[in-house]
Amino acid sequence: MKDDHASDGKSDIGKKPTGLTPGPDHADELTHRGNAHNPVWGPWATLIWGVLIGVVFVAVQGAVVSVYLNAATSDQADPGVYERAITDGDILSWATIASAVIGIILVAMAVALRRGSNFKQYLGLYPVDKIRVIKWTLLFVALLILLDLTTSYLDRPVTPDVMREIYSSADSKLLLFIGVVVAASVFEELFFRGFLMEGFRQTFLGPWGSVLVTAVFWSVVHIQYDLYGVATIFIIGLFLGLAKIKSGSTLFAMALHVLNNGIAFFFLALMSRMDV
Repeated sequence: MKDDHASDGKSDIGKKPTGLTPGPDHADELTHRGNAHNPVWGPWATLIWGVLIGVVFVAVQGAVVSVYLNAATSDQADPGVYERAITDGDILSWATIASAVIGIILVAMAVALRRGSNFKQYLGLYPVDKIRVIKWTLLFVALLILLDLTTSYLDRPVTPDVMREIYSSADSKLLLFIGVVVAASVFEELFFRGFLMEGFRQTFLGPWGSVLVTAVFWSVVHIQYDLYGVATIFIIGLFLGLAKIKSGSTLFAMALHVLNNGIAFFFLALMSRMDV
């Protein structure tokens, strides 16, 4: 497969970057190479920002759950109330939307506070040509099919029970769709494949190391799944990171993420109807 980042017949993947790297179709926008000031936060600053954003993200979700429970029940003393709240579709919807909005604002703030930064370049907000979209989307769908076939072969549920419980408990399926399919995908890609990946890519990790590290971080935050589920998410994270590196576009990784969650949501709806 021809590398669109290549020059003089050689790929620059794996070389230590010296600044922002736009998508392969936007090389003319690379204005920071050779400058003394790197418009991207260094690895430690990126990690600190990442931890801060992660903590606030979790705190917002916790606050939404507490507010919702205070309004919905008078028996907060029952520890089972909070356990059930984790799989309540309506609570999850509001918590995900609220934390995603706050998270996106914090990511934008982190980029804005870096002197000389450019939102479009920093977060990889580039369109992708149709040929690349078709090729990588087909590869992604093939990966999802392979993962589902493997899951079935291992006699495991293709759709985790926790997700079926969340779907069935949601009064508003539209709100759940907005939260799980749209809001979560947009924030997670801007944060993991956009902000964190660009910061880690500037280090000895390079592009491939940043793909690996962000895939690990992204998978371990999905604590609602068992170890097999987390491993599956890790594989998907590797693919999304690879798609981001090859296309130069976080928007494309975001679209693939929405596709993944959308397919899962569709099957949840289908299985829910079959259970009736």
